[in-house]
Amino acid sequence: MSSNFKQAETATWIGIIVNALLAIIKGVAGWMSGSRALIADAAHSASDIAGSFAALFGLRKHRSLQMKTIHTVMGRLRTSQPLLSPFY
Repeated sequence: MSSNFKQAETATWIGIIVNALLAIIKGVAGWMSGSRALIADAAHSASDIAGSFAALFGLRKHRSLQMKTIHTVMGRLRTSQPLLSPFY
């Protein structure tokens, strides 16, 4: 299972780096050309970075828990899911 976490972390970091480069390139190109669409797209790429950091945090948190604790947490999540389902 450790190998799967490592692969997921590596893929997440690659996504963060690529989205950062895209945000910078699109932002600079949008600023130089005066294109609001490119600037907005750069902001969108930057927001993808935030989502990737959230995924990375979740991966690390999940990995740090013991299996016994994971079962307890998952049971609590399954219990609270009907309360949260209207929001997603």
